[in-house]
Amino acid sequence: MNINKASLIRLSFMIVIVASLTLTIYRILNQDWETVVATISLTIAVISAWIAYDTFYHQTLAQRPQLVIQPNFIDRSGLILITIKNHGENPAYNISVEWHNPIINSKEETFAFSKGTKKYDILVLGKNESVSTLLDGVASFYNKFKDSDLEYSGVISFTEKLKSSRKQHQYFNFSLTSFRRLVNETDVSITHNKLQSIPDHLESLQKEINHLRKELNTSKN
Repeated sequence: MNINKASLIRLSFMIVIVASLTLTIYRILNQDWETVVATISLTIAVISAWIAYDTFYHQTLAQRPQLVIQPNFIDRSGLILITIKNHGENPAYNISVEWHNPIINSKEETFAFSKGTKKYDILVLGKNESVSTLLDGVASFYNKFKDSDLEYSGVISFTEKLKSSRKQHQYFNFSLTSFRRLVNETDVSITHNKLQSIPDHLESLQKEINHLRKELNTSKN
């Protein structure tokens, strides 16, 4: 069930309702009350059917795979990962990603979720499952592309059954530009935390030195 088909069905409901209401008004003017009652009943039935269809349609959409691609700065400190995750209820199979404008890292390498040896990038992603692939180091990437417009988009293709050849398509886009400030703030925070830990390390070192002195004095005696 695709969006075009759903729109066509909704349009059909609208046409029937408009036609029914027009007939109702016409029969009221002619005081044909039996037909008025019939057309009103028809209108109510069509509206009920429309509501039932929309409920079923949205439930079906919720069950389908919902794949999202986004940058990931959390899982590995100091590195940029690109993560694809399935937020839908059902698994997605034979997943492939086509980039409109490929991501290039600081080594001039084109990013991909796989090495391209198969027809798909990822075989299967179940509900809430994700795959993350390394793009670059944070500092290396943003130093290389500090003045670039880092906007990316593309199409995710997948099947809803492992052996199916019927492809579904979902568009995606994200930006790495907006993370520049976040990365700078994160670096400052990490530096601050490291500076705060220096006194603890010095205290531990001092205790170790005192312990060694005691052992040396004991051995001399």
